[in-house]
Amino acid sequence: MDLIYALISFENAYLQALLDVYFKSIVIMTFVLVIGKAIRHLVSSNVAHLFLLAGFVCIAMIPLTSFIELTAFSDSPTRGAIHIFTVNGEYVETISSANSFIAPFIFQIYLTGSMILFGLLVRSAWQLRQLHRSNREVRDEILIHNFESIRKSLGIGRNVSFQRNTNIHSPLSYGLFKPVVVIPDAFLDWPKSIQREVLIHELSHIKRLDWLTLLFTKALTSLLWLNPLLWIAAKRIHDESEQACDTAILENDSDRIRYAEHLVKIAQENKIQHQHKLLAQPMYEGGELSMRIKNILDGRLSRNITKTTLSSIFLTALLFSASSNTVKLFAADEDPRDRDYFPTYTENPLYPRRAVDEEIEGWILFSFTVRSDGRIDPNTVLVVDAEPSGYFENSAKNALLNFEFEARVEDGLAVDVPGVQYLFRYELPDGGVSPVRPAPSARSR
Repeated sequence: MDLIYALISFENAYLQALLDVYFKSIVIMTFVLVIGKAIRHLVSSNVAHLFLLAGFVCIAMIPLTSFIELTAFSDSPTRGAIHIFTVNGEYVETISSANSFIAPFIFQIYLTGSMILFGLLVRSAWQLRQLHRSNREVRDEILIHNFESIRKSLGIGRNVSFQRNTNIHSPLSYGLFKPVVVIPDAFLDWPKSIQREVLIHELSHIKRLDWLTLLFTKALTSLLWLNPLLWIAAKRIHDESEQACDTAILENDSDRIRYAEHLVKIAQENKIQHQHKLLAQPMYEGGELSMRIKNILDGRLSRNITKTTLSSIFLTALLFSASSNTVKLFAADEDPRDRDYFPTYTENPLYPRRAVDEEIEGWILFSFTVRSDGRIDPNTVLVVDAEPSGYFENSAKNALLNFEFEARVEDGLAVDVPGVQYLFRYELPDGGVSPVRPAPSARSR
């Protein structure tokens, strides 16, 4: 039974961390999608793609910035000091402790969803590996010469393998260190103009590292699958990458109308001979054809933007992400107005009914951040240790979140205080079962 409650505490802590990332990801991606929509008619597909990708990078940085925030304050004078709060059995909790199972249940549902999505991702990777094993090298010397000529003209310094496969019906590319462009057997019978456009398109994916972007976005959406904005942004990243490769074709003196007709032809063949989705970049995957054709004919793919503007957009997204995790890196000179934090209001937790009925005494140690407004940040409340596990977590946390503090002041400004530790001791009036382990050494506040 103790093992079960220990697992519950473990899952609660991870659920809190996931919720922190989840809600911050919603804020960041809302910002990215709204700004991206507003500037889309002003920028090229390359810039729109990079801006959306910057949002994904910012979200992936959230756990890292949270870690830096904690370690940056490791020399805080209050860090490691434990404040004692004694709870007696005078006020008994009347709510069933069965509620403590709700959070782990939610965590299990979330974890199951992520495992399913990662399983699908692994299956796609395995199918791509199986397909790769059935590839054959292209033997047509003229075609190989054209392929290498296009690769050099696009400025791709890496060697790119050029292969064919009877099991695909749309050209595709994949790979990072050993990139591959694969063509269907029907490619050999296509007109020379179509062959050239297809090779430019797929080699553009290689140049842009779109396969790495594909892996990154799929992994992050699988982890934070409950955030619908990530799925929307991932779809837009895919669409923008395709349009960016279309742009590369048109910049190589291809006729817009002819290329649109060629794209429709490839799409028709792919629909007739449908293939499973692979962890690769196909020239046509379905769903975005009408949008791509419209943008090609309208000439919306060729807009340019200065490097300065691009850098500003990217840095704006990064700074917006960093603002949700303020990190103090340097200590300033002491100000006479400075003061340490101290509690102004505390609330006595209710003694859990189950612990009273079983005559259980014990303790629980929390770590949390006192914000600059004097309240506890609920996303930072973590159970450091407890004896026994599964009895006192909910009652102590419910009371703890109502605590109020006089904020710490540094350089005349109220600041957050991470790493504050409070120890709640639960003692029955007549004495209960002694804890298996003694509570950590602490000083009263």
